[in-house]
Amino acid sequence: MSKFKVKDAFIMAKIIKKLDFKNNINTEKREEEVGKDILFYITENIDTVQDEISELIGSIFKVSKEEALNISLDELVKEFKNIGSIADFFQSERKLTK
Repeated sequence: MSKFKVKDAFIMAKIIKKLDFKNNINTEKREEEVGKDILFYITENIDTVQDEISELIGSIFKVSKEEALNISLDELVKEFKNIGSIADFFQSERKLTK
């Protein structure tokens, strides 16, 4: 697995833009509630960004988009917890959207 790279930030930006977080997530709530809202919103709309998410996972895991779709959710969650720069990206994004 590789670290979060600049090209991954571009993919994340495409996902965020396509999901229209700015108009669909209330960032005035407490941070925990915003995080829950984002998680539920992504879950409800994940089918609209499947290509972008598989591209992001493929880039980070160094596999093809098709192979990325076969990575177990347990492994995915475990590995994403180890990438601190993703959290940094989300914190920066949140500050920009306020």
